[in-house]
Parts: sequence; C-alpha cells; structure tokens
Amino acid sequence: MKINRNDPCPCGSGQKFKRCHLGNETELPGYEAPKVGPGGGKPPIPKKVLQGSVALIILGALTLIFMGHADWGVAAGGGGLLFLLMVVMVRDPPPPKDDSGDPSGINFGK
Repeated sequence: MKINRNDPCPCGSGQKFKRCHLGNETELPGYEAPKVGPGGGKPPIPKKVLQGSVALIILGALTLIFMGHADWGVAAGGGGLLFLLMVVMVRDPPPPKDDSGDPSGINFGK
C-alpha cells in the first residue's frame, strides 16, 4: 500500500497522512515495509575494488612522472581519479517518482 504525504490517513481520522501516522506507518493495517537490501538496487562497490582502482591510478601517474612526463602523469592521475569519482557517484541514481506525471521525475510544485 503506497500512501502519499498529503493523502487522507487510512486510519479514518480525517487528517492528512503527514499529520497523523507519518513515521508510525507500522501501526496501520495492511502496511508493508519497503524492500531494501539484496533486491533493492545494485550492491555497493567493494572497498577493496575502490582501493585497488585508486592504487592503480596513482601507480600509473607516478610511473609517467618518473619517466619524465610530469604533465602527462598529473593529467592521467587527476583524470583517472575524477572518472572513478564519477562512476561511484552516478552508479545507482534514484528512480523517478511514480506519481509525478513528469518524465524527468522533477516537480517544482506546479
């Protein structure tokens, strides 16, 4: 059962859900907790994978620097770290809201 904040509370009090049972949803009959966990999205990137990726980027940059290409080493290291940061940040964006009516999922209160 999906309840929006401004819907009437299903308990029958006549108040909006946000004023009545928001935060105490488990007291409502028929309430099912949202599924979070193994089926609720992509698993997190293991810490060892991130550490290994950072170590390889730094090692590659230092190799270029010691070979006499300092500008290439700095550019490769910075670019690699920025790319890794981007991968981590945009890996699992939140889904758009089902009831927004807007394809982008952004609603500014219109």
